[in-house]
Amino acid sequence: MTSKKQRNLSHDPAVFFSHRASGIDQSTVIMARASHDSFTESAAHHGDGRHSASLRSYLELPFVYKRLIIGCLVAAILLGWAALLVWPRKYESEAKLMLRVGRESVSLDPTATTSQTLMLQKTQEEEVVSALEMLGSRQIAEGVVDELGESSILNGSLPSEGGEPAGPTVVDRVKGLVSGAIDLVATTSGLRDEISNHEVAVRRVQGAVEIKAQKKSNVISVQASAKTPEMAQALVQQTCDTYLKQHLLNSQTAGSHDFFVQQVDAAEAHLNALTDRKSDYMKKRGIVSVEANRELLQEQLATCERELLMATGSLEQVNAEMADLRRKIADTEEEIVAERKEGSDSTWSGMRQQVYELELQEKSLAAKYTPQHRRLIETREQLDGARMIMAKLRSERVDHSMTPNPMKRRMEDDLQRSQTQVVGLQSVVLEKERQRVQLAQQVRELHDWEIELTQMDRDIESSAASLKKLVEKLEEARVIEELRNQQISNVSVFQPATFVERPASPNKRILAAGFVMLGLCSGVGLAFLREIGSDTMRTAEHVESSLRYPVLTKIPHQPRLELGNSIRRLDDAGDIRTRCRSIIGDLMLSRAQPIGEPPRGRSLGVIGIDPGCGASTLAAALAMVSSDDCGLKTILIDADGRTRSVSKAFGLQNAPGLLELSAGDAAVEQCVQQLSDSKLALLPYASPTVNDSESKSAERHDPRQTIEAFGQANDLVIIDFPPASLPDQALSLAQTLDYVVVVVESEKTKVAQAQRFLNRFAGSDTEVIGIVLNKTRNYAPAMFSGA
Repeated sequence: MTSKKQRNLSHDPAVFFSHRASGIDQSTVIMARASHDSFTESAAHHGDGRHSASLRSYLELPFVYKRLIIGCLVAAILLGWAALLVWPRKYESEAKLMLRVGRESVSLDPTATTSQTLMLQKTQEEEVVSALEMLGSRQIAEGVVDELGESSILNGSLPSEGGEPAGPTVVDRVKGLVSGAIDLVATTSGLRDEISNHEVAVRRVQGAVEIKAQKKSNVISVQASAKTPEMAQALVQQTCDTYLKQHLLNSQTAGSHDFFVQQVDAAEAHLNALTDRKSDYMKKRGIVSVEANRELLQEQLATCERELLMATGSLEQVNAEMADLRRKIADTEEEIVAERKEGSDSTWSGMRQQVYELELQEKSLAAKYTPQHRRLIETREQLDGARMIMAKLRSERVDHSMTPNPMKRRMEDDLQRSQTQVVGLQSVVLEKERQRVQLAQQVRELHDWEIELTQMDRDIESSAASLKKLVEKLEEARVIEELRNQQISNVSVFQPATFVERPASPNKRILAAGFVMLGLCSGVGLAFLREIGSDTMRTAEHVESSLRYPVLTKIPHQPRLELGNSIRRLDDAGDIRTRCRSIIGDLMLSRAQPIGEPPRGRSLGVIGIDPGCGASTLAAALAMVSSDDCGLKTILIDADGRTRSVSKAFGLQNAPGLLELSAGDAAVEQCVQQLSDSKLALLPYASPTVNDSESKSAERHDPRQTIEAFGQANDLVIIDFPPASLPDQALSLAQTLDYVVVVVESEKTKVAQAQRFLNRFAGSDTEVIGIVLNKTRNYAPAMFSGA
C-alpha cells in the first residue's frame, strides 16, 4: 500500500493520465473531470447558499414535527374550550356626559367677585379634567355604595324583588371560599390589615368604574363592569347621578343667598342715611340747586359788573367833558364884538366856516377821547391855526363893537351841571363796587357748599353702586339656588347607562385565537427544542457541523425501493446517476499516483453507520455508473456477510466469493463474475455452502492481498462493508483502502455513533472523502423548495 503522504504528492492531470496503462483512456478521465467540475461548481454555488439551506431546514421544522404541533394545537383548543366554559362572565355598561358652556364655565361664584378679582380664562380641557377628577374621587364612590348598599356591591348583583341580592353561583361560592381563605391567612399573618365591608365595597366600586375622555373633546365616558348587566347599569347610573348632585352642590358657595340678603339691607339703610343728610344740609342753607344758585349769582354779578362799567365809563366821559369845557372857557374871550362892519370877503367866510367845522370836530373828539389823544391834539392844532388866520383877516377887514360873550356863559353853566353829574356817578360806582364784593363772597360760599354737596353725592353714588352690585349678586345667588333646586347645570347625560345582555368578557374570539396561538407556539417551540436536542442528523448542514466532513450528496427517500429495483431502474434514476458521477469525479481527482510506481487502481469502501441506511444500494450504483458512464474497469466486492445485499441483488447467492478466494478454496475465475456488455465485475461474499466453521477458518486469511491484487487489475475497486454499528471483522479492511465513503441515514443515524466511527480513521492512511446523506425527506411544500 502506498502511504497517505505519497498519495498526496501531486494533483497534476499529466500524472493522472499515467493510468492509461491500467485501462483508463483519456476520454474517461475527461468525463470524470467534467463530472467533478460540475459537482464542484454546484457545491460552490450552494456554498454561498448555506444560510438559505439553513433557512429551509428551519422552515421545514413545522412540517417535520407536524404531528407534535397538531397535537399541541388540539390540546390548546380543548383547554380553551374548557376555559370558556368556566370563565366568569363580565358585563359592561356605559354612559356619556357632555360638558356644555354654561355658567360654571364662564362666570365665578357671586361671593368670589365681591372684591377685586384676577381675570382668568378657564379652558375646556381644564373643565373636563376637573370633571374627571371629581368622577374618580372617593366621594363619588362612597355615594354609590351608600345608594346601592354594601351587600350588593360585594355580591356583584342587585337585590331581587324580595329585597335581598341574588344568590351566588357555584363558581362564585368556590371563588368566595378561596378568597376568604386567602384573606384569612393574609390577615392572620399580618400581611394585610383587616378592613370593613364598606371600605372593600368602595374599593370595588373604584376598580369597577372607569372614567375617560378623548383628547380635545368635552364628552366624558363612564364605564363599569360587573357580574350582571343590571349591576353594571346600576353602577354607571348611580355614578352619574351622584356626580350631578355633587356638581350642583359645588357650583355655588353655601349660604351665599342669605349673605347677600343681609348685605343688601345694610347697603339700603346706609344709602338712605346719606340721602337724608344731604337734604337737611340743603334746607338749612336754602339751596334749591347748586347749579341754579350758581347761575343766579353769576347773573347778578354780571349785571353789577356791567352797571359798574357803564358808571365808570360815564364818569370818565363827564370828566373829559369837564376838562374840555374848562379849556374852552379858558380859551374863550370875555367879550365879543357886538357890531361889526366888514366888507364882503369870500375868503374870510370860507375860513369862518372851516373854523366852525373844526370846532364841532374838536368837541366831538373831546367827548370821545382823552386830552392826550393824538387825533384830538391834531384837531386842536388845526383849529388854533385856523383861528389865527381868521383873526388876521378880521382885523384887516372888520370893524367891531364889543359886548360880553354869551357862549362862555353857557359853557360855564354846562361845567356846573357836569360837576353835579360827576358826584352822582361817583356814588353809583362806589355802590356797584360794594355789591360786587358781596356777590363775590356769596360765590365763594357757594363753592364751599358745592364741595360739601359733591362729597355727599360721591358717597351717595358709591353707596348706590355698591347696593346695585349687591342686588345683582343677590339675584345671581337666587338664580343659582333655583337652578340647584331644579337640578339644572351645564352637564347633560346624552347617553344614559346602557343595558347590554352580551358579556364583554371573555372575548371568545380573542380567547380562542389566544389558545390557538398558544398551541401553535408551544408546538413550534417543542419542535425547535426537539430539533436542537435531537441526537440524530437530518440535514446536510447538521451533518457537516457535527462530523466535520463534507456532504458529497444527498439522496432523497424513495418509498419501497430495494437494491434490486434500484439497479434495474438505474437508467430511469437520472438524479441518482448524476450524484454518483459527482462522487466518482471527486474521487478520481482527489489524489494522483506518484511517478515511478506501477499503475494501480483505486479502492473505495462504502460503509453505512446503521443497518438499512442504503450503503449497499449506493455501492452498487457507484459501481454501475463508474463502469457504464465513466468507462472505468470496476469491480464491486460484497464484504457484508450478514445481509449479502449486493450478491442477492445481482443473483449471485450461489457463487463462491470473497471468503473462498481469500482462503484459496476457489480460483479468481470462479469467484469474479463479469457482467455482460459492461466493464463491471462482481465478487460476492461467499456461497451458501460455506458454514460458520469454514467462515471462521476463512476469516483467518488476510483479504487485503486479494483486494490489492484486484487493485492492480482494475481502475476502481468498490467494497460494500457491513454497517459500522454492528461488530464485524470485515470493517478492519476499511483502514487499508484508499478512500471511504460513509453513508448516514437522515433522521436515524446518531451523531455520537458516526463520530466514534470516523475517529477510527484519524490516524490511518485511508481518506474519508465525505458523507452521503441518504433517505432525506422534503417536508416543506414546493413553495419552500427554493428557500
